[in-house]
Amino acid sequence: MQKTHWYAIALSLAALVFLVSIQARGKADAPDVEALVIEAQFAYKSGKIKDALIKYRSAAELGSAAAMFQVGAMHERGEGTNVNLHEAARWYELAGDNGSSAALKRLGNMYLDGEGVPRDLDAAIRLFRRAGAAGDANALFFLGQLFWTGTSVQRDAEKAAVEFGGAFKLGHPKAMNALGIAHRIGDGVEQSNAHAFAYFSLASELGDGSATENLAKLSPIISEEQRIQGRALIEQFRREIMPKNRFTN
Repeated sequence: MQKTHWYAIALSLAALVFLVSIQARGKADAPDVEALVIEAQFAYKSGKIKDALIKYRSAAELGSAAAMFQVGAMHERGEGTNVNLHEAARWYELAGDNGSSAALKRLGNMYLDGEGVPRDLDAAIRLFRRAGAAGDANALFFLGQLFWTGTSVQRDAEKAAVEFGGAFKLGHPKAMNALGIAHRIGDGVEQSNAHAFAYFSLASELGDGSATENLAKLSPIISEEQRIQGRALIEQFRREIMPKNRFTN
C-alpha cells in the first residue's frame, strides 16, 4: 500500500512537471513565432521569396494566423512555390479559423468566384459576415455592394442596407454614404431626406468625397425641419458607431 501511495505521488509530481514544462515552452515559443514572422517579412522584402515561404510556414505551424494567411497568399500568387489555389484556400481557412478576418474575406472571394474551391455563394456570404463580426468593415461593405448591384447574387436592396448598416457601425464612411443614397431615393429603406442628410454629413466628416458631393446636392432641396431632424440623427448615429473604430482596410 505504501509503495502504491508513493508511486501515485511520483506520478502526480511527474504530471505537474510535465504541465509546467509545457507552459514554459509555450511562453518560450511565443516570441519565437513573432521572430519567425519578422524574419519572413524581411526575407520577402529582400527578394528571398522561397526562404520567406519556409519561415512563414514554420510560424504558421506554430499557430500564427498572420503567417497562415501569408502562406495562403504566396500559394495563390505562386511566390516561392507553384500556383496552387486549392492549397491557398486551405491555408486561408486555417488562418480564418485562427482569427484572421483578412483570410476570411479572401476565402469568401474565392468561393464567390469558384477559385480553388467550388463556387458557393452561401459560403461566401457566411465568410464575409464572419469577417465583419471579427471587425472587418470592408467585408460588410463589399457584401452590401454585392446585394446593392446584384453582382454574383440576386439584387436585394434591403439586404444591402443591412450589410451597409453593419459596416456603418464599424465606422466605414463609404457605407454611410451608401446608406445616405439608399435613404435619399428610398431603395431598400424608407425614403428620408433627414436620414440621408445625417449619413452624408458623417461620411463627409470622415473624408468621403462622394458623400460631400451628395450632401451639397441634397442641401438645396432639404427643408429646415428635415435638416433639424438630420442633426438630431447625427448625434444618435455617433453613439451607434463603436467607441473604438475597428474599420479595417
